[in-house]
Amino acid sequence: MPRAARSVRVRDPNTGAEYRLTPKEYEFAKLLVTQGLSQEAAYRQAYKNKSSDKSCRVTGHVLANKHDIRLTQDVLRDQMERPALRDAESTRRLVLSILHQEATGAESARDRLRAAELLGRVQSVGLFLDRKEIIHKREAGPGTSGELLSKLRSLVSSQVIDATPLRMESEATAEASVIPADQELSTG
Repeated sequence: MPRAARSVRVRDPNTGAEYRLTPKEYEFAKLLVTQGLSQEAAYRQAYKNKSSDKSCRVTGHVLANKHDIRLTQDVLRDQMERPALRDAESTRRLVLSILHQEATGAESARDRLRAAELLGRVQSVGLFLDRKEIIHKREAGPGTSGELLSKLRSLVSSQVIDATPLRMESEATAEASVIPADQELSTG
């Protein structure tokens, strides 16, 4: 009598809901996430299937879009990403892996093209380098600010004799007396 296949339990960390997958479904999801295989290749490997390319592509697509398998992929991706984010090199490898997976397995040509473009922008590949040149122009010489400050001090100190504010005797009269600059203020 054949043994019944054991199920693999997957718990959604957000909702706490538990889902059950067959071992082959779990292996399919794991191959998609950890090895970055296409849906067709993951289906062939997990199910040991030797059907036609079209049949494997369609079945792989249907499996990949099942709710339980998509949830499992998210959980596996989260488990992979947490330790990988601890150091920069692992993060770089993770990003390249995800971009490569998208470039080869995305459903729409637009998504594949965008992922390929982003892969090309990676510094080690260097296909699309954005070079920026910054030129700093300094019109004044190195001592200009000091010279300006000393000139201001000499001008201010030679002209000012007394700096006591004048008060208007009555606020109703808004006339102010103007003292020519060449006259000295008398203190008294």
